[in-house]
Amino acid sequence: SATLLSEFGHTRGAVMAMISGSDGDDMLSQFVRADFDAKELIKAAVRKDTISDDLAQLRQGISVLENQLREQVVSHHGRLIEQVAQAKDLEALTDTVTDGVARLQTSLVSVRSSIR
Repeated sequence: SATLLSEFGHTRGAVMAMISGSDGDDMLSQFVRADFDAKELIKAAVRKDTISDDLAQLRQGISVLENQLREQVVSHHGRLIEQVAQAKDLEALTDTVTDGVARLQTSLVSVRSSIR
């Protein structure tokens, strides 16, 4: 089954969808484009002398994204907790398998030395 990260927005498409529904999406959408160049963004802002306006737009966009993220976390809290519990269970299982492999390797070394 898909993890919550892939279900709830770890992909570029989900981020774009979240940004397109936010205020100042033109400003924010450039950050998720594959060809985004931070140096060019800064150069353009300096040329246009719009740094303070651009920063205000970024703050507003970040605020909108934070609110949307908070809403997602609150609405999927139970599933997120479930995923954390499953991750802990998988970690314990991995530790058990790792210990078993280590014991098996030790036994193999012992058998090899007995044969020689």
